[in-house]
Order: sequence, then C-alpha cells, then structure tokens
Amino acid sequence: MSLLEDVLASVTADAEVTAAVPDPHGFGVDFDCADDLTELLQLASGPKALAQAVYRRLTTPRGALLDAPDYGYDLRELLSRGMTSADLAAIPGIIRSEVTKDERIFDVSTRVSQPAPDTLELAIHCITAEGPFTLILNVTAETVALLEVRS
Repeated sequence: MSLLEDVLASVTADAEVTAAVPDPHGFGVDFDCADDLTELLQLASGPKALAQAVYRRLTTPRGALLDAPDYGYDLRELLSRGMTSADLAAIPGIIRSEVTKDERIFDVSTRVSQPAPDTLELAIHCITAEGPFTLILNVTAETVALLEVRS
C-alpha cells in the first residue's frame, strides 16, 4: 500500500456508512429555513420542507432566479399599490397558479383577509401526497411573515 492508501484506510476505518432512505413522496430534505438558516443548520423534511418551499416561492420575485425565470411571485407586490375588491378576489387564483407549479402540490385553496389597508392575512391550504398542510402568512408591502404551518 502507498502512504495515501494507508491514510485513507485509517480515516475511513471508523466511518459509518448509511444508506439514504428514499422519500416516497419526493418532498426531499432541505435546510430548515424560511428566511434564514437555523442556528444549528438543522434539516427539514416532509411537509415542513415543502411548506418552506411554498413560502419561498411566494416571496421570490418572478425572474429573480436565472435558471428558473418563471419561478416565484412576490406577494409584497400585491400591496405596493391600492387594492380593489377585484384585486382581493384575484389573490387565491394567483397563489394557486404559482404554488401548483410545484408538482408535489396537488391542489391549493386560499382564504384572504385584509385586517388593515396595508396588510393581508393569508391561510394557504395545500393538498399533497402526505396529506394537507396550511401556511398562515402576514403580508405587508415590506415583509411576508410565515406565522404558522399547520399539518
């Protein structure tokens, strides 16, 4: 054996080999983050990972990703101008159109409320292969806050 082979053998002798468990629904695993990584770089999987992906899809301006120019709809754009009742009524369709681009989401319904002229509260109910989940968002012209994910 060469010196390199000896070093590799000693380093890998105690290495634990684990097989990846396939995700039957294709939700995958990602870093646990909505707007920022967790302090310990924790991972999220299943509906939580998918809910965070939906949140990021709804806070990313269309065209912001070079390799996916049709990805995203920044909900803050809704409040950058005055809202009419027709604008409010169109929001569930806008969200459904964007969120169902993700093939892991089968269907979406959204309940919209406007507690103040410059604020929207959205309950986005998503149907997936693992079951439903609901994102509760608070939207202003400056921020989109992920308040809760209910499974």
